[in-house]
Amino acid sequence: MEFTSKSGASIVITEASFEAANNLWNAVMAAVSKQKISAEFVNEPDSLLNIILKIGSDDAFNSAVWPCLIRCTRDNQKITKETFSKLEVRSEYYEILVPCVKANIGPFVGSLISEFSAGLSALTPQKSKISPE
Repeated sequence: MEFTSKSGASIVITEASFEAANNLWNAVMAAVSKQKISAEFVNEPDSLLNIILKIGSDDAFNSAVWPCLIRCTRDNQKITKETFSKLEVRSEYYEILVPCVKANIGPFVGSLISEFSAGLSALTPQKSKISPE
């Protein structure tokens, strides 16, 4: 995924390895569990942003997100913690973090929702296709 930041920088979001993405997913799930965030967040606008704002101070989340962020670039330079040490770039932190998290945990979320929906469908009584005569 590529986009131009609000400051005009070219941002490239590259998916991390399965291990790094899975570690991020696990950290997000653990932090969400600690925060007691309802599963209904999926239907809220900007739900991922709301979750990140609630779990952004979680140490495990912050440790897990960096192996994903370092795969991304800003103006063709690898993103590191030093990238955001410049005050003019610091305002781009969440602008880059949110799509990075989305790119890396999105496949897990989509798969989980699909499996959950299929499971619910299997548990729901189906209407009979036989019409009364």
